[in-house]
Amino acid sequence: MDNLQQEYNSLANKIALKQQRNLILRGTDRYMLCDYPITPENLEIVKTYRQQLRDFTINDYIFPDKPSFVITMN
Repeated sequence: MDNLQQEYNSLANKIALKQQRNLILRGTDRYMLCDYPITPENLEIVKTYRQQLRDFTINDYIFPDKPSFVITMN
């Protein structure tokens, strides 16, 4: 495989990972609603998780561990 093909595959993989990340983020949006029933402690955990998802490109495209109480609807 030549370098151009490798670069294309790498870019395609990164795009797919970002799309997956965006789906996960959208699945956690409800936790951020002001009337969603969540404890203040869990809300902070979700906020941290969402920030880690946003930062995953900085962290070599590694997804953070999902908090056990988070259920995403993808």
